[in-house]
Amino acid sequence: MSTAKEYKQAYVFACNPSGQPCLVGTMKISPRGGEFQYSDSWYHQPWAYALDPVNLPLSLKTYTTTNRKRVFGVLLDAAPDAWGERVQLMAHESSPKNELEKLIRLSGTGVGSIEFSLSQTRPKKPKPLPNIELLDALSEAVEHIAENSALSKEELRLVEPGSSMGGARPKITLTDEEGYAWLVKFSRGDDVISYPKVEYASMSLLAATGVNVPEVRLKRISNGKYCYLIKRFDKEKNTGIHFISANALFNVDRLRIYDDSRADPAGYIALARILRKISAQPNSDCIELFKRMVYSILIGGTDDHARNHAMIFNVSTGQWRLSPAYDVLPIVGSQGEQSMGVGVLGRESSIENAVSAAPDFGIHTGEALTITRELISKLSGWHAHFETAGVDAGDLQILSKIINNNLEKASRWIANQ
Repeated sequence: MSTAKEYKQAYVFACNPSGQPCLVGTMKISPRGGEFQYSDSWYHQPWAYALDPVNLPLSLKTYTTTNRKRVFGVLLDAAPDAWGERVQLMAHESSPKNELEKLIRLSGTGVGSIEFSLSQTRPKKPKPLPNIELLDALSEAVEHIAENSALSKEELRLVEPGSSMGGARPKITLTDEEGYAWLVKFSRGDDVISYPKVEYASMSLLAATGVNVPEVRLKRISNGKYCYLIKRFDKEKNTGIHFISANALFNVDRLRIYDDSRADPAGYIALARILRKISAQPNSDCIELFKRMVYSILIGGTDDHARNHAMIFNVSTGQWRLSPAYDVLPIVGSQGEQSMGVGVLGRESSIENAVSAAPDFGIHTGEALTITRELISKLSGWHAHFETAGVDAGDLQILSKIINNNLEKASRWIANQ
């Protein structure tokens, strides 16, 4: 990419029912904002679908956005966050001048199926992902990045292709022996607890409650540390699955805190309303979302922001569904409020607040209480589950102060209903 010219237009590609990338439309940026327009060729296909059914419904009109990055959220979902940006800046001689250039550089390596190109005939071909056999070498390279050490050209070649996922923590995408993609998360030197072990325990326990969770693993690496692996639900062997985050669906550039989350355009209730409008199975998905919200409150999972919720689109059936759960785990040091609005008490992390929102999920209060009681019962054995999952005694001691306190408060409130 030339350092002399700033690119302000790119072509957007996504998969057809056969899994082949097709031209979806054109994106542009200017000092005033950004634009997106679907292509004629995409619009007139019998299987054509909207990239964002809320903010970019299928039409030949030109859509505009004035958000800070001048790019629609569903396209930004494919961009890296702090960690991926750091890797990209280390790996290239020049820095992207805008979000459009960043997306072109990383095309095909981010979440979902959307790809980008300066050519309207084909997307930029992504570099192949590293294989799981290289996990120890990847771990060493990731550690060097976290320590602000310089990387060799070989290390950069190894780590760059799988580094574009969002989030600030060290992570990499790789493929297993059968060609399936996995996101691998590593520990950091300043971690208060072993987040790989804790996330593995939290997600495997969430799966045991009946919530839709991708396959997760915990793996010991050569430096004696552990990494957490989650199977990429947005990737099949040879193609991507269309993904849109709740953050993109909300399309709210500047968040504010509401005393009552029923007025919040970017909270759990707002997401439930979207599910009830566009999900192929709105009742099931709303119940599932409610369970995840309650589970997060009970374990102290306060990092439940809008990028940690999503919907996926099945191109073959033309159906939207709530995505499998991801990034659900206790967060040490940030208790008391969830990252998204919950119920009539705003973001307050309480079961009372969660149950107050039940009607907005299409759930009767009695059913919400039953769901909550079942989750409390399942979580009563959290300590044994976490211990069996490999969480160390010191971390269990820290987490006990969070989870046991939340369970006790929830049980007291439920008992009085």
